[in-house]
Amino acid sequence: MYSHNATHRSCLMIFARYSPGYTPAIGFNVGSWRRTISLFNAVQDDKPFRCKSAFQVFDDFDLYPSKKPKSKSSTVAPPKPKKKPSVVQPRSPKVELPDLVYEKSKPQLATLNDSGTHTPAADQVRLVLPLRENVEREFIEYYCLQHSLTVPQPISTEVLPTRHKRRKNRRKVTNMADIGWTTKIVLPKHTTLEGVTIPAIESTAHQLRLSASREDCEQVFVRRLLDIVAPEIFHAFVAATAPFKEKLDIVLRDPVKILINDESVLDQLETSIQNIRDIGAFSSVKSDPQSHADNEFYRHSKHPTNIVRIMASMVPGAVDKSLPIASRYLELINMINNNSVVIVSAETGAGKTTQIPQYLLYHHEQNPETPAPNILITQPRRIAAISIADRVASERGETLGDDSSVGYSVRFKKVLPTVSAEKGSAVFCTTGVLLRRLKNDPSLSSVTHVILDEVHERDLNTDLAMIAILDLIHIRPDLRLILMSATADISLFQNYFKRDKALPPTIHVTGRMFPVTEKYLEGCLMSLNSVGKYRTFISKSRECQRYIAAEAPDQYKMEDEFEKSKRMSCDTPLDLMEALICHVLEKTRHANDAVLVFLPGWAEISGLQRRLIADRFKLGITNATKYRIITLHSSMPQSTQQSVFSSPEPGVRNIILSTNIAETSLTITNIGCVIDSGKMRITTYEPQRRISSLDSVWASQSNIKQRIGRAGRVRSGEYFSIMSSDRLRSLPYSLCPELLRIDLQSAVLMVKALHFPGGDIKSIFRRAPQPPKDSSILHAINSLQALGAIDDNEQMTSIGEIMCEMPCDPWIARMTLSGFMFNCFDPILTLAAVMTSRSVFSFHPEERAIARDSIRNKFGKDTDSDQILSLRAFREWQQSGECWQFSKSNWIHHMAMVDVSRTRAQFYKVFLQYGLIRDTSRGSKSGNNQLLGGRSRNTWSSSPEVISAVLCASLYPNCAQVTGRNVYASVSDHRFGDFRAQLRLDGSSVNAWKYLTRDRSNPTSTEPVLPHRLLSFSERQSVDGVQFMRQTTVPSTTALLLLAGTQTLTWALHNEIYSVLMDRSLSIVVGDRRIATKLREARTYLQKYLDWSVGRSKLLLSSEERALRRSLGDQLVKTVAELLQQKPTPPKNESTE
Repeated sequence: MYSHNATHRSCLMIFARYSPGYTPAIGFNVGSWRRTISLFNAVQDDKPFRCKSAFQVFDDFDLYPSKKPKSKSSTVAPPKPKKKPSVVQPRSPKVELPDLVYEKSKPQLATLNDSGTHTPAADQVRLVLPLRENVEREFIEYYCLQHSLTVPQPISTEVLPTRHKRRKNRRKVTNMADIGWTTKIVLPKHTTLEGVTIPAIESTAHQLRLSASREDCEQVFVRRLLDIVAPEIFHAFVAATAPFKEKLDIVLRDPVKILINDESVLDQLETSIQNIRDIGAFSSVKSDPQSHADNEFYRHSKHPTNIVRIMASMVPGAVDKSLPIASRYLELINMINNNSVVIVSAETGAGKTTQIPQYLLYHHEQNPETPAPNILITQPRRIAAISIADRVASERGETLGDDSSVGYSVRFKKVLPTVSAEKGSAVFCTTGVLLRRLKNDPSLSSVTHVILDEVHERDLNTDLAMIAILDLIHIRPDLRLILMSATADISLFQNYFKRDKALPPTIHVTGRMFPVTEKYLEGCLMSLNSVGKYRTFISKSRECQRYIAAEAPDQYKMEDEFEKSKRMSCDTPLDLMEALICHVLEKTRHANDAVLVFLPGWAEISGLQRRLIADRFKLGITNATKYRIITLHSSMPQSTQQSVFSSPEPGVRNIILSTNIAETSLTITNIGCVIDSGKMRITTYEPQRRISSLDSVWASQSNIKQRIGRAGRVRSGEYFSIMSSDRLRSLPYSLCPELLRIDLQSAVLMVKALHFPGGDIKSIFRRAPQPPKDSSILHAINSLQALGAIDDNEQMTSIGEIMCEMPCDPWIARMTLSGFMFNCFDPILTLAAVMTSRSVFSFHPEERAIARDSIRNKFGKDTDSDQILSLRAFREWQQSGECWQFSKSNWIHHMAMVDVSRTRAQFYKVFLQYGLIRDTSRGSKSGNNQLLGGRSRNTWSSSPEVISAVLCASLYPNCAQVTGRNVYASVSDHRFGDFRAQLRLDGSSVNAWKYLTRDRSNPTSTEPVLPHRLLSFSERQSVDGVQFMRQTTVPSTTALLLLAGTQTLTWALHNEIYSVLMDRSLSIVVGDRRIATKLREARTYLQKYLDWSVGRSKLLLSSEERALRRSLGDQLVKTVAELLQQKPTPPKNESTE
């Protein structure tokens, strides 16, 4: 093949050969010379050029000028005319037309002649391929693939110069006419998919360069192929091979539609609705009245007012006098006897949590004539309630569950006191258990004392409990409320519980704290820099340098590349934490005390654990006879959490990696050193867009005070923090209450369930110590009304009562009711439990890619739902006999699966409690799986379409539309005018782009591979400013219209086609009047049937009437389920027509 430079040299060689002895200035036409120079420069500058032949250039030159001018009289025979070489036409330039544009030209499209072959048809448009590189070759390959033909390959032949005599008695010359390359492409005769015979297609092109020859040949070939190809093939090629963005734009031009293939289903739907309408079934369904409207219980309850109370005059001998709070025994007992509300501010180590309940029991034992105390003590966490109950029972010489006056009650587990009621009892529980007790017994009739411990944490349940008890103490003057904390804002609670301008009394108890040496970032760096290996490690760690630049820019000068980091908030530097832990362990190698490390969350705990196990600094941390690493997190099973209290073997030091769960209530013995990251994770919520953010934030000063106190409980200790001292001084005293930063739907339901006297929902929330915004309350009310939990009068419906009983978010509870109605009860209960619990999969971050692919290949084949993937994993885990080895070999979190099994059993009990399901139905089995609800409630449990429909309808308005690869835009954002917010799809999702391209790419398919247009998601989470969708499923537009709980539905008519706008955000084209009418009526009657199924109004009917209505409702559900099972396929080339 000739290159440009080779062509240049050839031309110069030809010139030198045919002009021997002549200089360029002699015998040459000036214009010809300039053209020659221009040609050579173009070639040398690598510019493309076209000519009929190489010899054509020299036709302008006078290569044979005479040496002397001839006289006029001399005759010279005229030269023979030159034989013109065969000419190959140059390449035609591409016509610059946009994609999918037709060009009016000569007859191009083919028609069938009498012989069955194609001939061009006149006066038709010409198809033009998109303008991009190698598009001709792509079209040839695509056409052959569709017709099962072998792709023709271009055959190129090099044409070398030939020599022949120019004239008689002259030297031989070289013919340059055909020099270059000739390329030929041939497609044999074949038959199209429509049965049309296509004759052989052949094209030939000649050019100086090989690449140009092949390109010209392919252009001519494709031009001829386009003349005879069917337009459908052309449009399919354009759609399949267009760039990703163009494909996506083509799809997004069409509206979201409901496509129904089988019209007979509409006939069945019409019949079912007409049968319901004929007898007026479900037409009179209304919200059930509140069973405790306006809190009738409070009005008619009678409680003793003449209670015998005896002041304490002496300290019982059983009181542990070594604790500081023992000196205030008499004052405490007398203050509690004389006041409805008492605030105890006791520092860390004072003994308030374990001793005050015992003081109340001791006082009754000294004075049997007083009422026996029945004490409820709340703790913010389950592990605290269990461990403290065990500690108190042990101090009293008792064993939990065996003739003990002490017990505990937490989710999934409880051990209640076993002594007689006359002796008194104390039950440690979570605040959630207290709220359920208030719901079932609004007056707490058998309770004498309520102790709210750690009130400074201000979780949602604690605030709701204070609202309820604030009203209750006015009705029950005998009830005593004790608020306890080490770091609470006393004035806030005093003003909240003041009565008749009288503030509740407060007692302050100093703690038993040993001296604690505190070091912050500046001191920690000074200590680390004094040791060479740590100084070198920190200087080489980019993570450490970035953190130090951001946290302490004044004390330490960093390199220029970190200047930007000074203005940013950095994540927890695990390298720095590792170096600090190892330095402390090495410095105190002869000590036996434990090291407690506070970290924001599980990601940091697991990451730091891996670093320590790697033993970078050669301390022998992996030696079990020297060290033991213990992790402590709220998601861990209780048996694992309890290991933190066990004493290690002699000579073994515990390294405890914990979240803020170890901040309060727990007393872990033998802690001599605390290493603090200074951060914690909190959940915030944006109600309008349902954005849940799990953010790592700086702890408050009260949190830091609690953490420091952990180091001085049993001996003098040390506290190391990687926050700067300036940062410490800038921290707020306490964090924002949970009531102000979470979704209030569950709180609104609980408020309605507690039957607060008087006032609407907003006025009740205004009674909180720090009320939430009215906009947040209103959004929660509207959402619950869309779910059918409360009516327009803010009264709780039967659906709402069941939702309130379930330990999950309201939309998840509504999903279980829809699963009950659609007879896919067991899988929906499992999905609800999965979404309530933590992730059911567990793997090492370094094995993330392998684990994700393995999980997806085993459980996620042929599904477009992450939730159904988890459902399949649970079913196989069940079939394995809940085997631990199965969990380990399949990346399954075994204890998470155990929690899922327990949670769905708890959901099932709620349905039993309300009489929706008979207990005998639980025994039905399918294979090795136990079907909760029996076969009658699991007719559609094997239908992924019905399960996904119920799931996605419950997830609404968590729905997003695609804008790019793994990038979506939430439809609800459009309602609030935000058109630029983007949601990232988690790479582990089965709907991620890498899995779509892997599974759906098919060389024989004409359909383009594109992301799913719509995705429903369980959670929208913001991590470091980037919003992610978690747990996604491809929704059915029919399911969204029929089952989703919407606040508004706006119907519109255009060109006899109906469309609906859901909540002013998602527009769906429904169809003609018949389709729109039937779907709208089906939606209405499905809601009415669900209300009737769970309501009490059906009890007023006879058994025959109930059976008739139930059969009609089940027939409607069956018809809708069959409609949901359809897999509509849009018409071909719809986007291009």
